[in-house]
Amino acid sequence: MNQHPDCDEGASEKHQSQLAVASIILGILGIISTPLMFFGLPELFDILAIIFGVVSLKQAEKLGNKDRNAVIGLALGIAGCVLLVMSAIVLTVGFLTWIPP
Repeated sequence: MNQHPDCDEGASEKHQSQLAVASIILGILGIISTPLMFFGLPELFDILAIIFGVVSLKQAEKLGNKDRNAVIGLALGIAGCVLLVMSAIVLTVGFLTWIPP
């Protein structure tokens, strides 16, 4: 029996901010690990950053508040995906236009 009705809200806000912080960390790791794109790490980090950011935003929306950390994590995840696509295009064009001596 819970005597304090605020306990559940505090726990969900803490969980929400943990997801948002995880989203930021994964987004940063995704951008930093872009040179390792052939090993699948940045793709995993960026996708998880986007998922955690969206879930955290949905939870914040349910509670009626705004979570800037979730937005930052989501933006970092999307930026990492864009950076990966741009890197893949540059590498593909470079390999296709390379003429052996």
